[in-house]
Amino acid sequence: REGTRSDAARGLGWDLPSRKNSLLYASLYSTQTFKHSGAGGAMVWIDPINELVGVFLSVELSIRSDGQRNWRGDHFANAVTASIVDT
Repeated sequence: REGTRSDAARGLGWDLPSRKNSLLYASLYSTQTFKHSGAGGAMVWIDPINELVGVFLSVELSIRSDGQRNWRGDHFANAVTASIVDT
């Protein structure tokens, strides 16, 4: 699968928290975040620590010359996570 490390943790199609996450796993996810993404770039992630459920919808079917896709849901997830303000 594109964007996935062979040693990444997966369960029932979900990327699970691990020390070796997929290449498009957002850097600001908490240690308990898990996510699922599709071929066109759509993804959903659940972050129990920050009490956050996020959805990123994209229809990007083209692949760049380097084999990567153009969508960057990981950047979107980082922006959403960074916007959380504790009161």
